[in-house]
Amino acid sequence: MNQLAISGASPGKQTKRTALFNARFSDGLYTMRGAMRDVSSRIEEHYYGSHNDSLTGESRNVEITPKLTLARRFGNSVWNSNLWTNLNSFYDFRQFNANEEQIKTIVDTETTLYDATNNSQIPIWQKNPASGQSYMQSVGNNLFWGD
Repeated sequence: MNQLAISGASPGKQTKRTALFNARFSDGLYTMRGAMRDVSSRIEEHYYGSHNDSLTGESRNVEITPKLTLARRFGNSVWNSNLWTNLNSFYDFRQFNANEEQIKTIVDTETTLYDATNNSQIPIWQKNPASGQSYMQSVGNNLFWGD
């Protein structure tokens, strides 16, 4: 539910898209606040809308780019040192074991579906070159994908 619906606006057709960038980050850095609350008071939030443009103290690896988007700071470790060509998409496949959750990174390229967890490049499936981008969905401990 969005802020207009909370204030009593009539429901419209739900959009499938959102803005690619935030036009401002003027509220700055607030280190002593909950990540799920914004910096405005309840009255401001109700009548004027919420301030969703502030960074929290947990935003240590984030910086604001000249294009006004959030990006990872420089100096972070390399995610995967293998050479990748023609990437289509990534997917975080979460497997649940008895006591833990294991997250595998699945990489979709033009010709192959790879497991890229822990700096690896393990082929899972050879695709037809004309198949296009895969759509992946996990259900429990099973990963389904289609082109």
